[in-house]
Amino acid sequence: MNWSARLPLRQHLLLLAGISAATLLAAEMSRQLSAGISDMSAVWPPIGIAVGAGLVLGRTVFPVYALTLSAWFLHAGYSLSLSVAVSLLEATVAFVITFLLHKSLHTSRLLSSLSDTLRFYASGCVGVMLPFSAIVTLAVRELGYFSDFFFADVMLVYWLSESLGVMLFAPLAQQVCYALVHRVRAVRLSARNIVYIVGLLMLVACNYVLIEGGQYLYGKVLTYFYFPLLAWVAISRDRWLAPASVALVGVLVPGFVVVARSTLEAPGFALLEAVIVVFVVTVMTQLVQAVSKERNSLLRRFEDRSQRDLVTGLKNDRGLLNDVLERRRHVPGTESQLVVVELSNFDEAHDLLDESFSVRLEKHAAAEIRRCFPDVPVVARLAQGQFGFFWAGNDTGSFDRGIERIISHLNGQVYIEPEAIYRMFVAVGSVRIETGDDPARALSAARQMAAQAATARDYPVARCTLDDPRVQRRQQRLKMLEELKEALSSDRLVLFAQEIRKAEGDAGKISFEVLLRMKGRDGSIISPAEFLPVAEDYGLSGDVDRWVVKAVHDWAEKYPHWLPLLDKCAINLSGMTLADPGFHEWLRELRQRSSLPARCICFEVTETQMISDWNQADGLLKALREDGHRISLDDFGTGLATFEYLTRFPLDYVKIDGRFVRDVVDNSVHQSIIRAITDVATTMQLQTIAEFVGDRSTRERVAALGVDFVQGFAIAKPVPLSELMLRFSKMDAVV
Repeated sequence: MNWSARLPLRQHLLLLAGISAATLLAAEMSRQLSAGISDMSAVWPPIGIAVGAGLVLGRTVFPVYALTLSAWFLHAGYSLSLSVAVSLLEATVAFVITFLLHKSLHTSRLLSSLSDTLRFYASGCVGVMLPFSAIVTLAVRELGYFSDFFFADVMLVYWLSESLGVMLFAPLAQQVCYALVHRVRAVRLSARNIVYIVGLLMLVACNYVLIEGGQYLYGKVLTYFYFPLLAWVAISRDRWLAPASVALVGVLVPGFVVVARSTLEAPGFALLEAVIVVFVVTVMTQLVQAVSKERNSLLRRFEDRSQRDLVTGLKNDRGLLNDVLERRRHVPGTESQLVVVELSNFDEAHDLLDESFSVRLEKHAAAEIRRCFPDVPVVARLAQGQFGFFWAGNDTGSFDRGIERIISHLNGQVYIEPEAIYRMFVAVGSVRIETGDDPARALSAARQMAAQAATARDYPVARCTLDDPRVQRRQQRLKMLEELKEALSSDRLVLFAQEIRKAEGDAGKISFEVLLRMKGRDGSIISPAEFLPVAEDYGLSGDVDRWVVKAVHDWAEKYPHWLPLLDKCAINLSGMTLADPGFHEWLRELRQRSSLPARCICFEVTETQMISDWNQADGLLKALREDGHRISLDDFGTGLATFEYLTRFPLDYVKIDGRFVRDVVDNSVHQSIIRAITDVATTMQLQTIAEFVGDRSTRERVAALGVDFVQGFAIAKPVPLSELMLRFSKMDAVV
């Protein structure tokens, strides 16, 4: 709180002169509110003006206030000694109230919070004003005034008058002085404010017409309608209307009693009743205003915290995007760049660094970025070791020099503290933003560019625009990721199947491999080549596997009559599922509710699939085989760990990769490879499956090379599983 505003002498004197004039005007107005009814004013605004002004301008207000009151009391016909005594006492009380408020309030403005408003009442209306009222009442009774009234009655009226003066006019006087000192704009004439002002003036006019017309009781009832209007404006964020309106109503309500005094039987009692009504309305309105301001302040704090990183206190990605929107609104038509700076080696080192050291390091990196771009107001921490900022201007050369400074100052810089040392290496990605571009999409693209720049050895900077093919591909992958998530939750995945038959001889029982497709929002079928790589890259392949396994068991429940015809149903398992310790237990619970025999499910392990936990994968496959499931090794012959898979995992089938099968009729090398695979499989008592068998001659050749089963277009094309089920049903009917 500003106890003594530092202002030029001329401005300070002008403000004191204005306060003196306002005090004289308010004192004269308060005398009119008691004319012909009692010798005591209903509201005494001068003391509130002194307190509000003192909170802004400091101690110099109170001598001026005392001199001004002395002059007014002399003008009103009081003796010199009484005028001086009362003026000094008033100034002392105003000073004490202001001093206590200065010491006790947490915020600089009155009525800014509920707790400070209660302190304002305690200091301004109770703690000081009650004993002051008792002292003054004793003094005036000793002088012979109000001797016909009870002491408590006189003290109550005096206390209400003085307290209302503080409550009504201290917030308004503080706001006026603050606005004059800091040159704050006055009332904003928004549509809401205009509606409120018109409504208040209409209510005042109706109130006056009723009272002037002799309908005092109706006018009195209409007085209670001020509170809803005052409460409405109190919850607004306008700093002017609420204190000004409360002060206006506080003067008008007793004023209406003065207007109607000739028609009232007990005007003194009516005036006291009006003062009590004003007191209650003022307290309720100011409490509403305080609660509303405190709520708005908390909302702003929550909003600010939601835009800040909890670790470093810097802005986060949301704060950065808000900064982009705000600055683009204020500086339209300029060149705009969204930049991401990444400590490219931070992830590896973070686990080895102390947490407090990491925080200081990231703050240091952010400060260095600010030094390279001093005109950028916000440098945000987007993730661990990753920062972003928005640049807007027309000097692209200045932007380029700033990027060069980041590379030269941070790349290779050593950050040293007693407990640790860290050498920074940075990568920079920037995206030029055009009018209408989505900032969130641009930020994602800038992150992508920073990740790409981190792989560059010569110059770790990558730039692009949002129509760059690299960005478009990434956006398509992100779109496919969201499509896949929705498909998993809404059952838009579709099961297809492709038959597997013996290479020679009768078909025997039916075998097939389950193939997955995704149905688009428009009903089109999306190839697994489009969404399965996205599932693997973003950790959804395990969810996809579980969906497929559950869907196959659901089909078994729907078509139980074809189970006797089924030899095996092959289902692919991803590397993520092989490393999932909970998959086996989940599958067991699923099988307990299903009639599909374990022997009918053959799980395929893709040899080209990266396995992160060999021991977990080995344990899972052994457990599945012990449960009765069969295991097949898919795409055999193409991976780096071909024989590691073959010798380590418990297998029943080996599926020969299709690239060796397509041209086996004319390619002697591939014939030798297939023969070698079948020989090894025979030695290990495994059966072989050749995929991508496209014609009759290929089928005959692989059969001659010792392959047991074949799969491909020459056998059957992939069809929806429901269609294959229908075919099973017809076969069952024939049998």
